Amino acid sequence: MNKFIYSLLVILSLTKIINAQSLPVDLTKEFINISAIGNGDFNKAEKDYKNLINLCEEEKQYNIMSLCYANLGYIYHAKGDFEKAKAYFEKGIEAGNKSLQKSGVASNFGGIGQIYQEMEAHEMGRSFINQGIDLLEKNKTNDEFRNTTLGNLYTFLSFSKISVPNIKYTIADSLKIRLKLVEKALKYYNEAPLNYFDRRSVGYINLASVQQDMKLYHSAVFNLGQALKYNHKKKNIRTYSRIYLGLAMSYQGMEKYDSVIFYSYKFLNLQNNNDAAGQLEAYECLADAYKSTNQQKLSEKYYNQYLELDNKLNKNKLKSVAKVYEENTQKTKKLGQYNIMIINISFFILILLLGSTFYMRSKYRKEKKLFSDFRNQLNEIKVLPETNRVLKNNIKLTEAISNSTELHILNGLKEFENNLQFIQKGITQGNLASELQTNVRYLSEIIKKYKAENFNSYINNLRINYIIHKIETESLYRKYKISYLAEACGFPTSASFTKIFKEITGLTPSSYLVLLSKEKDLD
Repeated sequence: MNKFIYSLLVILSLTKIINAQSLPVDLTKEFINISAIGNGDFNKAEKDYKNLINLCEEEKQYNIMSLCYANLGYIYHAKGDFEKAKAYFEKGIEAGNKSLQKSGVASNFGGIGQIYQEMEAHEMGRSFINQGIDLLEKNKTNDEFRNTTLGNLYTFLSFSKISVPNIKYTIADSLKIRLKLVEKALKYYNEAPLNYFDRRSVGYINLASVQQDMKLYHSAVFNLGQALKYNHKKKNIRTYSRIYLGLAMSYQGMEKYDSVIFYSYKFLNLQNNNDAAGQLEAYECLADAYKSTNQQKLSEKYYNQYLELDNKLNKNKLKSVAKVYEENTQKTKKLGQYNIMIINISFFILILLLGSTFYMRSKYRKEKKLFSDFRNQLNEIKVLPETNRVLKNNIKLTEAISNSTELHILNGLKEFENNLQFIQKGITQGNLASELQTNVRYLSEIIKKYKAENFNSYINNLRINYIIHKIETESLYRKYKISYLAEACGFPTSASFTKIFKEITGLTPSSYLVLLSKEKDLD
């Protein structure tokens, strides 16, 4: 579950938090009505929350009021409307500052932090989330929502990009840090009152997501079972559906594709259109499962649905960033021209970076699929026909080529391949024909029948497969420059090597090495 955050489940738990608060009976009834959000009815939830905010203001229940604003912010965050989400979070902070209890303020800090994370401003995002954590951990006021909110904030932090100056983290290092953070989040969830079982369920789901990234699939399935235990009555449909999605992704790692398909459909049948991040994961699971079970049409169907939804979400995010920029421009009109210029330049750079990031993410996903497809085919590379198989096949290419000549050329090609003669620079079909004591026409026809479309394709495939085997099995080769790899497998230039490598694998050598290194880093 490395491609999305379960944090949107927060908006569901806060409803239960509100219902549990000891407030006047008439307000409690109003709070209970918001439970419709559990079914994903965001329009009704928004209307109810606005009414609820007015009631809270009359009763001076500012912490609850702040939590309501946080819920509204998370609703618009889920829709990809960062402008409205941020506005609600800011109102939530303003309301929460009037209360001695700080769970509302902290929740809104976490919401703003997530917006900056989505905008790839990870350092700023972590700053807001940590501000919320510090506020709650230092505050000694009795606050029933403290532990659940801290659990949420540590969950948000666990999915933030880890970056420390002068320190290079491996993927394995990052996963260990994430694991500690989700375990801390779960600790806080478990310390919350018993009527917050749903939060515990979310905590176990998040723990399972990190374990999946660490390839601890059996542990992930166990913890998803724990999540189910705390949400077995389907009190929270979104959380319940995410358990099924988690199971689909765990079984994907185990290569149990029937289970992947079963649980992916269970998720899609339960979830609603507001859970776009979950839909992306489900589509990717189904595309992979159907591909692995040789159901290509269904695989393409779900892969195309995945790309369509992903592109739509990225466009919405870019629009939202532009709106946030416009809003900030209005706020800075009273500042001096120099300050306005600096802010405009900063936001322009941010939009460029965000657009570039979305492009790179899309490019990475496509390259990852090509990488996976090619590597799955490595075991299906056409092998040299055995001598007895050729003897049984008496169909001749022409009357001029006898069976004995055909066998002689095939045996010569086998020796040519075993001795790695194909990595010699400048090799020609004429040279090889002379070495095999045959003519160019015979050699060309045998190659076309058993090996490749033509001599050049034959040599290029041998060279690329050779160098791929080297970088797959010898870590030193993954550190060499492209120019050295080209030389090592017989190509005259880096450009010709890169061109042929991409034609065969679908990827440039650089992209292939990056994806392979990431995979090896996890092993």
